Amino acid sequence: MRKILVLVISTVITLGVMLYFNAIGAFGSDITPPPGVPDHLQLEGTHWYLQRGVWGNVRDDEVLLIAEEVAGVLYDAYSKEYMLRHNNEEQQLFIKASDNNGAFIYTNLEMLFISSSGTHWSIYVRQLSHELAHYATGGFYISGRHFWFDELICEVHAFYALDVLSEKWKNDAPRPNWAYYGKIMRNEYRARAHYYSIGIYEHELAELFKQHRQTLEESPMVEWDFDAGEVGGNDNVNRFINTLAAPIYESAFKDNPHSWDALKILYAMGDCEELTFEEYINEWYSRCNDDLKPTVKTIADFFEIEII
Repeated sequence: MRKILVLVISTVITLGVMLYFNAIGAFGSDITPPPGVPDHLQLEGTHWYLQRGVWGNVRDDEVLLIAEEVAGVLYDAYSKEYMLRHNNEEQQLFIKASDNNGAFIYTNLEMLFISSSGTHWSIYVRQLSHELAHYATGGFYISGRHFWFDELICEVHAFYALDVLSEKWKNDAPRPNWAYYGKIMRNEYRARAHYYSIGIYEHELAELFKQHRQTLEESPMVEWDFDAGEVGGNDNVNRFINTLAAPIYESAFKDNPHSWDALKILYAMGDCEELTFEEYINEWYSRCNDDLKPTVKTIADFFEIEII
């Protein structure tokens, strides 16, 4: 009788383990990749593809879900149609793991790299939102003298995503046990906002910008040695001014749906290499309608730029 009982228990345990791993296979790392794009998962309704098997001790479907959550935040800001306006079978976006997060474009292959792994969902959210904000510009980055400002705006998106998703996950987390991670996102938002505000006040920004302006405007871009498969060049971009992302987000973007439409105007302007930063901001302001102008004016005030 004891042997029969042991056999039954062993069989039940074995079947349970098999069912568990079959479930993971049905909705996890063994999801069938899209045709023609091996080792990647496809974000729903897009030609965005997430690399598989590189995210540490979490399942691929969980990272895919995080990417779709971040994408949803940006869809709400800009509209899905706007975010995907350059995305098609010929112009695909690949989200990959790397020691260094960032983004670049090579011919028709657009690559977005993030350096998070495991269940550090707040880091995924921050990095994905920042890099996808580059994607929203229509070409990943504005090269040249205003690149530093593009970096600042992309960091604003990171605060936006942390803010929105930490609130959403209180009552509507994509997994039942992920409300806890929403609290972590909220804590990171607050901690980074506090850290970024230390020693950085509105009345100091203009002076800081003057001191570092040459470095900001003349630093060479990162160069990608595609044949060698590594980053080369001299990446001296001074991003200290990213520390102002939190107060700029909270004053110009938070609870202001018009702010994202103002950024569409900015992105449509292109590099504007011939313009000084003051001229660049004034040109942006002049192209906005009355609903959008307050966003630009708020940003201009941070830099003590006179709108003329």
